[in-house]
Amino acid sequence: MTTLNKTARQEVLSKVLKEAFEPKFTDLQKRLVQYALDWRRTSHPVFEELLARKDAREYLQTKCFWSVYLGDMRGYFPEYGYDNPKHGRRVIKINEVTVPYICVDDFTIKDVELERTYDSLWDSYRAAHSELLKVLASYKTREALLKDFPEYATYLPAPVVKQLPAVVPAESRAKLLALGIPAK
Repeated sequence: MTTLNKTARQEVLSKVLKEAFEPKFTDLQKRLVQYALDWRRTSHPVFEELLARKDAREYLQTKCFWSVYLGDMRGYFPEYGYDNPKHGRRVIKINEVTVPYICVDDFTIKDVELERTYDSLWDSYRAAHSELLKVLASYKTREALLKDFPEYATYLPAPVVKQLPAVVPAESRAKLLALGIPAK
């Protein structure tokens, strides 16, 4: 029986959540980038024209948005593998979209559908995180976990097997005799 330690639980948690949710958050990131590009086209058409001209790019002062707000709250993407989703998160940045330097550092998304998508994705991530954490905490050994969830075998780290040197009885007997312990 191999004990299921905290490190192994964290690794399973991280890999399962990343596999399940990373594509969804990546898709959301693409939608946010597209929204920001559309916003730039409508809000700064002259800047858009200057960006299209290669000879003018070197004279433009540009920057990317430092963070994204969805409604009134700053947007975050998860960092997989933390016990608490509030601690394991990173600010959403839109590095793919440059804007005039005079724009504010933060970008506010004013699209109700994107806000709902973001909220529902985070709600499902938190629920999955919580449930998976409960499941993993209820198992004490790798074998018990793999009996009920054989699909998690690929997520578990390789078991660490400590190999002790083999004791040869003849050698042990000779050492004992040399130390003055008679063999019976």
